[in-house]
Amino acid sequence: MVMDTLQIRLTKGLIDEIQKLVDRQIYSSVSEAIRDAVRKMVVGGRVDEKTAIVKPDILQPISPEVQKAKEEVQIVKQEVQQAIEKEIKGELQRARGTRDFLPESQIVRQQIIDTLKETFELYGYSPLETPVIERFDVLSSKYAGGAEILKETFTFRDQGNRELALRYDDVDAVGSKEMTADAEILSIMKAALQKLGFDSEIKVNNRKILDAIMIWAGVEAEKTETVMLSLDKLEKFGKDAVIKELIGKGLSDDMASKILGTIGIQGENAEKILALKSVIGDIEGLKEIESLLDLLDSISVSVSFDPSLARGLAYYTGTIYETFIKGSAITSSVCSGGRWDNMIGQFLGRGDSGKGESGKGVSENGVSGKGDSGKGDFGKGDSGNGVSGKEELGKGESGKGESGKGKYPAVGTSFGLDRLYDAVIARAPGMAAKKTVTKVFVIPIGTLKESLKAANELRAAGVRTEIDIMGRGVSKNLNYANSLGIPYVIFIGEEEMKVGKVKLRNMADGKEKLISIQEILKGERF
Repeated sequence: MVMDTLQIRLTKGLIDEIQKLVDRQIYSSVSEAIRDAVRKMVVGGRVDEKTAIVKPDILQPISPEVQKAKEEVQIVKQEVQQAIEKEIKGELQRARGTRDFLPESQIVRQQIIDTLKETFELYGYSPLETPVIERFDVLSSKYAGGAEILKETFTFRDQGNRELALRYDDVDAVGSKEMTADAEILSIMKAALQKLGFDSEIKVNNRKILDAIMIWAGVEAEKTETVMLSLDKLEKFGKDAVIKELIGKGLSDDMASKILGTIGIQGENAEKILALKSVIGDIEGLKEIESLLDLLDSISVSVSFDPSLARGLAYYTGTIYETFIKGSAITSSVCSGGRWDNMIGQFLGRGDSGKGESGKGVSENGVSGKGDSGKGDFGKGDSGNGVSGKEELGKGESGKGESGKGKYPAVGTSFGLDRLYDAVIARAPGMAAKKTVTKVFVIPIGTLKESLKAANELRAAGVRTEIDIMGRGVSKNLNYANSLGIPYVIFIGEEEMKVGKVKLRNMADGKEKLISIQEILKGERF
């Protein structure tokens, strides 16, 4: 249960209208009218024309004139409530781009998060949490992803007028340049989606392959990044739209056609690799793809090599991948990522090479944290406050220094929690019907202290238990439990106390029995 206090400001005109209803004794006070409207907002219902009509008393028939007057009162009452609701909603606007998740949604989301967390931990990723805010100068630097990622970054200033931003998260392994790390990340992706009950398709590529195609097609080095951004739109907008955009960016018709024709090569994975070798040669990127496919084949993780996959973020340096759910109404990627070998070293400005410590980082919401390192030693691995933060220290290689800056290999992925939720609900709409995690609802009948004790016994045994704290009657409590889908209700009254038992009702079939708390814990499965 969550209780919040709302400060509500209404216009004077609306207050005057409410006061007229109070004067006519439709409401006892202005605050009662507001409470009534807010209550209807919370439960999500409105007064409907049929239910708004007051039914006549069977014992005392009401004249048509009186009935009509009552109906008119209900209509006015409804109009005022709707006006109150409109003003309150105007004041309680969420920040743009944010969503509220009520229990029926959050319960499903939490199950997804727990499944991802469990999968990460199976691969040795340990919990880690770092601040959700970061200095904007860090996130906006040329090493952190380029201008494209800043479009999605939420920024603000603190009391010292320092510009900050919400950082982005994911699951990362830092310290290994071998394709073994990439294979492990892809295995995590596949396993997590399988645990969620999805059959997935993983598409992989390598930025080195795309870079080589750009050079072969004659694209100037300074245009490579913007061309990548255009290629990243291929799946969404189609070939013709991308060619038009590339020409608009200064590429010739021939260059655009050569690029699109080459990345559109069809066939099995091995056939695509062979075809690309005939165009760009046996480059490092193709060798890495071959190594990755070989490792994945050994652990039965199937992927599709897709030379058209771009991933527009500037920090990717090698393997890139996106994951789609087969046969789902959700056609967008639900999991994506890649290798970013240069970011850490460029931030640190170090040229040290040799062996160092490595780390793994996992987070909850998306693209993982950064890793801090010292001279060849990887010290810290930030992840998010997401599905699981993770850092594990071990041996790894830092890589060779390039242009005076250290190279600390890293590879990671991010899961789209909102898209996964939408995919789960699209597959099984009924999952969103569960409105509470409560398994047992205790109804005290003049036995509050004894009922509190019984509730605590159940909780101590791991049973999710709620107790009436509103002082409602039995009928209203049963309605409450039924509306939330609580499977069991326990009544504790004086009669039950005399025999040292409680009355347990199964809400599915209505059957009741007298039983002790200990017997419940031994015999019932919650």
